[in-house]
Amino acid sequence: MPSVPRSLILQDNSYFHVTLKFHNFIWALQLDWAKKLYYNLLCKYKDQYNVQIYHYNLMDSHPHLVGKLNSLEDFSAFFRRVHSLFAKAYNKVNTRRGQVFLDRFVSQQVERKDDMITVMAYVDLNQLKANMVKHPSENKYSSYAYYAEGKEDTLVTESPFYTELGKTKEERQSNYIKLIDSFIDIWESIKEKLHNENKYFIGYEKWVEEKENNRIKIMKDKYEKWKVKLKNN
Repeated sequence: MPSVPRSLILQDNSYFHVTLKFHNFIWALQLDWAKKLYYNLLCKYKDQYNVQIYHYNLMDSHPHLVGKLNSLEDFSAFFRRVHSLFAKAYNKVNTRRGQVFLDRFVSQQVERKDDMITVMAYVDLNQLKANMVKHPSENKYSSYAYYAEGKEDTLVTESPFYTELGKTKEERQSNYIKLIDSFIDIWESIKEKLHNENKYFIGYEKWVEEKENNRIKIMKDKYEKWKVKLKNN
């Protein structure tokens, strides 16, 4: 059956949450040099392809990236460029050949401000809930320190939703910390929303339903055409 085209999930000027898996479930980002390489590649090419990264967390086994794309075509090209260069360097360092990434990256479209905040909290708390750190601030490769502590971060484009948390820098940082802390007790519901509610869309129930119904209809049509093509061959 044909795979789901990314154009049925994301459109130009949409908000995204991206993650991915590595081939054979290797922990390709486990070592600091690998995280640094992946981070630097994202920094190097994000402006060239007009991709804004609002939040990120580089886990040992996979990255999380949240932001806004300008052009879907450029968005896909951005990840092809970054992942191709990362895979080449990773294989060279580890004297290996073959696939590094497992298929395509997984993308979700995020609808509204409240949904972006949910995704943001999920990304920031991922390592804490995986028992890899005792507090989000301990993660060197995440956007938490930018928003909670005011640390400079070349990768981050400040989220427009963050600016609404207060009139001053100090007020925004304080409210951000309180916001993330408040999500710790409802982690399971956040996880369910991102993983179980819908694979491709995060947002208001009616919006998600409309998006999903449209995706299913188009995919069914593609499937019927695919079956006819197989029969004729």
